[in-house]
Amino acid sequence: MSHNVDTLGWRVTEPITRKFDKGRLDACGLYGPAIKILEREGSLSWQGKVLTLDDVSDVRKGAVFAFVLDSRPCPNILKIAQRATIMLCESTYLEEHQNLAIQYAHMTAAQAAQAAKDAQAERLILTHYSSRYQDLNCFYKEACPIFPNTWLAEYFVIFPFPKREPDPRITYRAEKI
Repeated sequence: MSHNVDTLGWRVTEPITRKFDKGRLDACGLYGPAIKILEREGSLSWQGKVLTLDDVSDVRKGAVFAFVLDSRPCPNILKIAQRATIMLCESTYLEEHQNLAIQYAHMTAAQAAQAAKDAQAERLILTHYSSRYQDLNCFYKEACPIFPNTWLAEYFVIFPFPKREPDPRITYRAEKI
């Protein structure tokens, strides 16, 4: 990252997995050790047909969590956050205090939102706010026009991180505990 002292950003990527569909397995009459053979070989001659893994299972792309803290905008942020499922990113200041963001090598909410947009992240969670701001909703108001799928990290808030690919028809909500 790019800060007044050495800092790191993190990208955690789940492996790609394959999940068998019970309904499709049942429809093909496939069961038991034959499933293991299909998994190992990639295809299987079964009841007069050649079945492939794609006939009875789906690939689930691994989710990506990007963590960006203590940095001014820099190219490495985009590398870390590229197509991230969730990008947790600092937004220490608002644009009205951009001079402080520059002075202390931090980002504004607008810069964090632009980074999430440029990285094509799915969701942005803003964090690491300056204590000068009593109302955190101003961070949301600044970031949301640039990157609509923005959330605010606050004490006792849990954010869902589903194992499956996000369904664009579903709006995920943060919940306070």
